[in-house]
Amino acid sequence: MAEIRVEIRDFTDNTLGNLDIISSDDFPLSLSFQNFDVRDFNSRSGSFSKTFTVPATKNNNILFNQIYKDGNVDRRNVRKDLPSTIYADNIPIIQGVLRLSKITKDIDVLEYECTFLGDNMDWASKIKNLDLNELKFSKNTYTSYPPISEGNYTFSNIIPLAGNAADYTNFSSNTDKLHYPLMSFGEGISSRQQVTEGDFAPAFYLKNIWDKIFQAQGYTVDSEFCNSDYFKSLIVPFDFESKSKQKNFKYGRIKRTQGYSQLASLFKTGSTPTLEVDSIGNMETIRKTGKIGGTSVYAGQLAKFVFSGTDIIDDGETNTPAISDGNIVQGTSNKYTTLVKNEGGSHTIRWDITARFFDNSGTQSGSFMARGQVWRALDDDSSDIYAAEAETDNELNGYKKIWQKRYNRDVGATYDLDLNWNDEFTDSSSGSAKYIFCIEVERFSGDSGSTTTFGYRSGTFEISGSNEISIGDSLNDIEYFIPDGKQSDFVSGVAQMFNLQFSTDAASKVVKIEPYDYFYKGIDNAYDWTDKIDYSKNINDEFLHDIKSELIFKYKNPSGDGMLERYNKKTATDWGAYREVDDINIFSDGSYVVENKYFSATFNYSEPDYIDNESGGSEHDIKRSPVIPMYFQEFSNLDFPRFVDRGERNFGIGARVLITIPIDSGNTTYFSTGLEDSLTSGYSYHSDGEMHPSNVFNDTFCRACFIHYNNCTIPYSSLPTDGDWSGLTSSELNTIKDSRVKLSMGTYDGNEVFLDPNLSFNDVYLTDSSSHSVIDFRGLYHTFYSKMVNQLKQKPRIRIVYINLKQKDIASLDFTKLIYLDGVYYRLNKIIDFKPHLVQSTKVELAEYFDLGKEAFLKGDKFNWDEVNDKF
Repeated sequence: MAEIRVEIRDFTDNTLGNLDIISSDDFPLSLSFQNFDVRDFNSRSGSFSKTFTVPATKNNNILFNQIYKDGNVDRRNVRKDLPSTIYADNIPIIQGVLRLSKITKDIDVLEYECTFLGDNMDWASKIKNLDLNELKFSKNTYTSYPPISEGNYTFSNIIPLAGNAADYTNFSSNTDKLHYPLMSFGEGISSRQQVTEGDFAPAFYLKNIWDKIFQAQGYTVDSEFCNSDYFKSLIVPFDFESKSKQKNFKYGRIKRTQGYSQLASLFKTGSTPTLEVDSIGNMETIRKTGKIGGTSVYAGQLAKFVFSGTDIIDDGETNTPAISDGNIVQGTSNKYTTLVKNEGGSHTIRWDITARFFDNSGTQSGSFMARGQVWRALDDDSSDIYAAEAETDNELNGYKKIWQKRYNRDVGATYDLDLNWNDEFTDSSSGSAKYIFCIEVERFSGDSGSTTTFGYRSGTFEISGSNEISIGDSLNDIEYFIPDGKQSDFVSGVAQMFNLQFSTDAASKVVKIEPYDYFYKGIDNAYDWTDKIDYSKNINDEFLHDIKSELIFKYKNPSGDGMLERYNKKTATDWGAYREVDDINIFSDGSYVVENKYFSATFNYSEPDYIDNESGGSEHDIKRSPVIPMYFQEFSNLDFPRFVDRGERNFGIGARVLITIPIDSGNTTYFSTGLEDSLTSGYSYHSDGEMHPSNVFNDTFCRACFIHYNNCTIPYSSLPTDGDWSGLTSSELNTIKDSRVKLSMGTYDGNEVFLDPNLSFNDVYLTDSSSHSVIDFRGLYHTFYSKMVNQLKQKPRIRIVYINLKQKDIASLDFTKLIYLDGVYYRLNKIIDFKPHLVQSTKVELAEYFDLGKEAFLKGDKFNWDEVNDKF
């Protein structure tokens, strides 16, 4: 009988002690191990979990930090997920974490219920209930995660290719860069079928999200595939709508709560027209008329008086109120007067301001004029504002009059009245700007017996930005742009796409991850368990009834995607899916669906809405429409008319995944639809904005697609400078067409493996698929699943055999190694109820291994690109 010992360590790997157990004989230790159950293609479960109870001895109370005191549980002292190792006769059997799950008590605590988690179950159990938006991202370089200094991003893109708009070579493992591919979300921003900066939407690099999920749990990923160019080229578009948890930092308000304060008094005619200095720019105001006097070059203009307040709200500044930062600032006047639009996009400027005008001692009636104005201004106390008003368009050197309203009032000998100005306007420009409100007052010369004294009584002057995100806006808390979901769903979604297998070393905190075909070692590294077979027990074969005759590999069904909904209704196989029917009765009847838990497919096709073919330039040919992702809430025509009716733009696209391919050095070229015209594809725009007919056709820009079907690579010097390929010979064209981009997924057994940039599970044909002559792009099923399924077809059953396993066999167990039994190699499916403290054989499930290649042509439904439009 083996002695069982449970050793507990702290988080710096120092031993705290051994847990007291009731007895080794009665300890309920039966270990079950599995990595991937062939019955369930989506299974990625851990090796082991076990719940057991231990007595509340003095030693255990100390190990559990004396959490039960005076009849109460001190939850602040609960030690969670303690690193632990289970030993049998001092041989470490399994490493993992121990979690205290329940306390049984009477007057005093009686026993503790504990759960031991081993292998994948450690990190996998932790991320099960964690949201993706709990991850943090930084535009700044960092050395480890967590923590990091986040900082806000800016929604920006430069046309043509520059800056953020780069391919996977822009990926960084210690800086969370954004990727800006061209996409179509509905009706274009431009009225001229041109591309604008707003048509390039940001995306995360998938690998940045992937790595953070593991790093947050203290693990690193050891993987050739997950460090490959292919994996680094995957991106996840923003679910690009502001979420309720994201604060809108665009709001600011100046409010006057201090009550009335006098600005100036304009005297009656008989008084001496003395001067006072209180207006914008320290202009001398004539106290008879309200006009600027003295020797100023602006003499004769009305003096202006700026509005200010002391009650400040500024969401753009943490240290409110700020003096020179945020949405509210002080100018030279040293008062809070100025609203600041710090970002691009739509901002609304509102004002509701009241001023008091009175005369308590007049002898005759009179009249005055008061005018309220809103200015775009660089400062609140500069004479430049008068120079701008002297221009016919009221604009000069950064000052521009935006709005004004005038009041004329006839008044009695004595009077006391309020005038109010309230209105708003919207600034949709891409740059920053500052705004002030001011009034100017004029006494008319015939008012010989009255005085006009005035000042601000109350008011608010505020700025607010739309929740819609525009070019130039700050992107704060960008983790909320990750499509909603759990971290475990994200990991499962990536694993399902590429048939990833996991093996965790809890001691070194390393997770080894590779696709199925490359996860298992060769026959030279197999365990030989032939001499361990327990022939006293039956050897059985269990048929795989779980796997059915119809195999379907697909993405999650999207909601509100008009293009995919229309396509999927009209075809037997969904967009991006692979469907194969077994017609020789290998598997039982029915459907077996392997569906992605997180990602949905993306429809991409030629977008004529980005070609301005009325611009007069021959290069703006509708046939050169770019193939890009399309996210439309409603179905939209794919034909090539001049005007394409697209629905309202919608950025809430859910969880999608795209792949980008190299564009650096100009070595990748995209053909137009069908390749038959030998023209490169691209988009139209004008260098000075959409108000002009397009003067640029750009075919070198950042592209990310679900299926990159029309690319090739040739030396840049061979490209026709005018974009016209008609002069090339058929041989030259074939060379170009055959040089399509492939991405490296890593080097295995000394051979570098290259993959097509196609995220569909199905292969893609550009020619007649019925001829089986050419497969242009291999899909995910062929690359990552077909070999495994073909192995199952050879012998669709699980062999169940009892093996005399020892503690050292389990201690050194490696799921990546094959099992050799009586001349046959197997893949280890499960080890069930291994009891290290008992001398008995253990039930083992094995799947026979066949060293097969991959089929040249898949037997399932074919996907022909030229037939896509026919499906609508």
